[in-house]
Amino acid sequence: MNFDEILKSSLAAVNDGYAAAHTDLSETVNKVREAVTEHTDDKVALELQKVASDLKSTTFRLYLDPNVNDLDQGVITITFFQLPASGYPVKFGTFIKSGSIFNSIGEAEDKEALLSYFADLLDSPESMLVQAVGYALRQRRD
Repeated sequence: MNFDEILKSSLAAVNDGYAAAHTDLSETVNKVREAVTEHTDDKVALELQKVASDLKSTTFRLYLDPNVNDLDQGVITITFFQLPASGYPVKFGTFIKSGSIFNSIGEAEDKEALLSYFADLLDSPESMLVQAVGYALRQRRD
């Protein structure tokens, strides 16, 4: 029995799955960022930030900075994503940092489902993302 090959295969499954899900999430956020930038003239930033990591998963926060030129203005959290060590499904929900508690409200089984989740965020005037971009635009007009 070749333990080296067994471990190599298992590590590839874990690391390749995580890398694929992370790439999909990052690329999708970049596409959404482009759409947001198109409507805000580079004065608003949409960012993905790693906030926690352990053996089983990594948690990211998606947030909007409503005015990149005003360091005193806070950022608006849109949602959190949790990527399991093996990749998909990517979960989205809320996160309590003090207790490292992630509360899932849904998940994306693959890249298409991840794209669909973001499309739904952009399509709903009530979504936190649309509300945050709208707020940023209103603040610039006031």
